[in-house]
Amino acid sequence: MAYTHTQYQVQLTATGITAASSGVVGNKWSPGFVPHVVRAFALVNTSTLANVSSLVAVLERRSHASATTATAIATINGTATGGAGVVFYKSGLNATIQPGEELQYHITTAASVAALHQVCVWVEPKWEEPGNNSNMKATT
Repeated sequence: MAYTHTQYQVQLTATGITAASSGVVGNKWSPGFVPHVVRAFALVNTSTLANVSSLVAVLERRSHASATTATAIATINGTATGGAGVVFYKSGLNATIQPGEELQYHITTAASVAALHQVCVWVEPKWEEPGNNSNMKATT
């Protein structure tokens, strides 16, 4: 059976979220059955506020088994010229996320203005047998 390696975008935010608050914000995403390779991470400024130079945003991988330990996959630093429609991105990530793990969006340093932004990741399925992952349990 042949599989196409279809890349696609996953939205981590349904609406614009403020860059002026820190912490884990937005939605989290987990691959359900197939591991995925995270290729890119992007923030889209959906407001007219431009100076988000103090913003430090991190895409993290976290195991569901560990509620507190997360590993940074990529960091995006804001700029003073990030107005409406500007996309901040980091590509070439090539980080694999397995079933039993999740991606989360963490603002480690908030922006000084309440610029709204949406967050997405570009992923690609990594086809392999579920039995190769100890977090996958077949049922009868």
